[in-house]
Amino acid sequence: MSEDLRVKNFSPPSILIEGPGFSDAEFYGKWLLAAAEAQRLCNEALGTDLEFRAQTDRFDFIWHVGFNALSLMGCLAEKVRTMVITTGIELGEVVAMMAHLGFFVLTGERYQMVLPQQLNSETVRAAALKIVETEDTDFVLHPENLVATMPLETAEVWQRRLQEMDEFQRLADRKLLLGEDSVEEDASSNETVQTARHD
Repeated sequence: MSEDLRVKNFSPPSILIEGPGFSDAEFYGKWLLAAAEAQRLCNEALGTDLEFRAQTDRFDFIWHVGFNALSLMGCLAEKVRTMVITTGIELGEVVAMMAHLGFFVLTGERYQMVLPQQLNSETVRAAALKIVETEDTDFVLHPENLVATMPLETAEVWQRRLQEMDEFQRLADRKLLLGEDSVEEDASSNETVQTARHD
């Protein structure tokens, strides 16, 4: 197979992420505040730990956790329910780091957005160093080695399926996947969903 054909057929490793109901402002607010705390802890470590800084400060992702969390919210807003992130970009590196910090939990082949339960200086440093350790001899990071991925085409197929699901059923399935007992759903939110389908 020629190199041109291999490039044409290449499907970047992708991460499929599912969010809660799009009207759950409380969750998203807490999630972004947690991301801001992760950024604060990164900045603190970079400013006080010379060894950690020497190992990580040349990588952009360590400086941009908070900004990329906002970018992820923008990606989610495009489809409302889900987002697909390829690993060959800075956003993919941050997703891998945030997964190790507990912002995403793997359920089957896709990740669910959740609130991290243990966010401190030690966990932030450990997560950042895991990403750095994937660097190859060409100085390229490989976050796909640390998270569950699928070909982009497969991720987009799953994304379409989730987009087409009844929202009440999707949220009930999400709670079951996360091991939550309650499957209650706000009625007004569900009514809004029924009239706001997104492809």
